[in-house]
Amino acid sequence: MTKNFNSFSYTENEEDIFIYIQYNSENLLKIFKRDIKHHFILFRKYLSHSDLVTKGKLGKGTKVGLSKKARMKCYKLYYQSVDELMNIWKNKTPPVAGQSNIWMQKDFYQKTKTKSYVDNNKKQADIVSDYGLQVFIPSDTCKDFNLEDLNKICEHNKKYKYEGKEAEDLKKFNPKAFLDEKSGLLKVDSLHIAAHGLGTDDDALFAYLRSFVFKGDVLNALYDDTDNILYLFFERNEKYYTLLNLCDNSKPPIPPIWREYSDEDKAEIVKTLCLAEMLNETPDTSSALKQELPEDDELQKLLKKYREDYKKSIDDVLASGEIPKCRWYQKKWKEVLIKADELHFKERGSAVCAISGIRGDSTKLGKFFVASHIKSYADCMNNEEYEDAFDPDNGLILCANIDALFDRHLITIDKSGKIIIKDVVKGIKDRGKYLRFKKLDKYYLNPNRLKYLKVHKAIFDSNPDK
Repeated sequence: MTKNFNSFSYTENEEDIFIYIQYNSENLLKIFKRDIKHHFILFRKYLSHSDLVTKGKLGKGTKVGLSKKARMKCYKLYYQSVDELMNIWKNKTPPVAGQSNIWMQKDFYQKTKTKSYVDNNKKQADIVSDYGLQVFIPSDTCKDFNLEDLNKICEHNKKYKYEGKEAEDLKKFNPKAFLDEKSGLLKVDSLHIAAHGLGTDDDALFAYLRSFVFKGDVLNALYDDTDNILYLFFERNEKYYTLLNLCDNSKPPIPPIWREYSDEDKAEIVKTLCLAEMLNETPDTSSALKQELPEDDELQKLLKKYREDYKKSIDDVLASGEIPKCRWYQKKWKEVLIKADELHFKERGSAVCAISGIRGDSTKLGKFFVASHIKSYADCMNNEEYEDAFDPDNGLILCANIDALFDRHLITIDKSGKIIIKDVVKGIKDRGKYLRFKKLDKYYLNPNRLKYLKVHKAIFDSNPDK
């Protein structure tokens, strides 16, 4: 079933932005952490046929004298095969769609203090020179956008490749000429707002990357409102990796992992991660309400369902030959940890710091409570132990200040649930005002979580006390 979503969206939520960029760009993550007090806005635009560069679409020159099937082959930047396209456009005239700018909603122009083409009296404007914005592209987001891989997919899907002068021009272009090696950012000299949106052929660097963009990819724009800087990067639709894998004839064909959830899937996920919605009906925590909560055995069933769903997703990703990009599970993982604590402690709407015991409204204090990995996410990825990455037992909900110490292995937890701290933490002035340590509830100390805590303590023990 096709998922209904807005092709354009934006968020000013710091936590959502942090979760998103940490899986997309190390360059951007460093900037975001450095400038955490700045006001950031993240815009996301799913690219449609109309957003693609003109040379990736059917034009007047290719329309004359060709059969319908031959004309379909001109859609070099579609994911579908020729046969799939024929089925989609059956009994219809294939669209020409001559525009070659990326359409952006009015919110983008309002938030970045620029004007759309219409609002600018139907005149083109350069975001850099006319509006004074600095525009950069993180270099580590560009590796999946190259001529070689694009032509592999076009050839596999029986579409026209970039050849002749177009291919030569792309080969000659050198993105590194725009690179600041210290920051890892590519400086965009020009970015035009034209009739239909962002980007023209005059925007050399941006136009180069757009040459390799597929329908279904995403344009991301992270705007630093404090310093008036725009960071742009394209993101591949997951199906790209499946298609690239299919181009390798030495490997057996693999079904696409890029799929949308059915209504049944969505219902199960909602049940698993948001079971405690019943708790949001009233603001009190009366005894009658507490009696309505599921028992621990029901909670275990729900956690089991979450693990099964996550494992299946990981299996699908691994089958594609791609290293898992579990970016969407970070938020779900935090939700299920909070909901599990809610159900166990029978405290509706509360997040509970496992180490300090501090409780708070999980909706209003979301940034104060952190879903902290016990065995680090990086270690899970580096050791190819993907199922550990967002195993609910590999996490604890912690206050932000406690998480900072736990993440740096300055505090740890032994098998009895006792909190052990380094001398450097003991030396914090007025420590009692800011830090509160409490033995873990036995609820947390199941055999699987103890396995992760043992790994954490081993690192704690091996590090010097500093």
